[in-house]
Amino acid sequence: MTSEKTAPKSTGDLTMVTKTRSLALSGQPTAALGHDEAAMAKAAREMLDRHDRAVVTDADIKASEADIRSCIRDLLLASGLARREDIQLESQRTDLRTGQAIFEVKRRIGLVGAEPSPENLEQLDGYLDEAARTGRPERLGILADGRHWALRPSSETGREFNASQVRTFTLRTEHDAGDWLTWMRDRIGAHSASPETPSRAAVGRSFGTTEAALNEIAELRGLYDANADNPTVAVKRGLWEDLLGSALGEVVSQTDDPDGLFVRHTYLAAATALALQASFGLDIEGIAAADHRRLKAYGRGARRIPSTD
Repeated sequence: MTSEKTAPKSTGDLTMVTKTRSLALSGQPTAALGHDEAAMAKAAREMLDRHDRAVVTDADIKASEADIRSCIRDLLLASGLARREDIQLESQRTDLRTGQAIFEVKRRIGLVGAEPSPENLEQLDGYLDEAARTGRPERLGILADGRHWALRPSSETGREFNASQVRTFTLRTEHDAGDWLTWMRDRIGAHSASPETPSRAAVGRSFGTTEAALNEIAELRGLYDANADNPTVAVKRGLWEDLLGSALGEVVSQTDDPDGLFVRHTYLAAATALALQASFGLDIEGIAAADHRRLKAYGRGARRIPSTD
């Protein structure tokens, strides 16, 4: 299954959309994770059974949301997308949390297929907004009823749902478990557990336009738009344009969205710096948490940043 979402275009192929981390939902390097096809099929079969029994009237056989949630947990474990110790059930008012994702489980996520109802979407948006306010890592929300799955990036909370193939998946039979895994990997940026020989195609798969990366870039663009008049930001934006202009000449002036290009280059620089710091053993998650506390103490919220000399 291929994603319908394409990368933003700019002159000279300057668009560089990357991931901050090549991690699975568990937050751990995916090289340590693998999937068990037989266990995936079993978990998918049981999950679909719970889905079908979730709306029957016979109390003796009726399945609960907790039953579906248990099957989702089993599927995440069998697929290698999460480790048992990293899955948190019924934590922070959410049904299931692991790594950068929040799962909200319903008997039915909407009235028709995989398109979620407004009330379910509003509930998930609230959890994503709360995670952002409190500095927790979850930035992707997933509504699921076992058969239907709908992805919600934190950068789109409060907006109308994008009901496209990119954002939804329908698990019709247990034999679709492999397609479900591909869909999840494409959305969250998890990769194969087997090491790949470096190639252009392999780099594209590992550092491509996943929903996780696109969501982070969208959030970074929101921060830039809210702080474009900040003197420090304005100086860095000007220096970037001068340096890029010196290197590429008039190509920069022909770019349709120079601010967007600046944000994407900023994201690439930040991702590279984080990877380098992590390779030296620095606690980048602890540093990020400290930065979040500093911004809260500054008193202007996470959407505004203080000027620096």
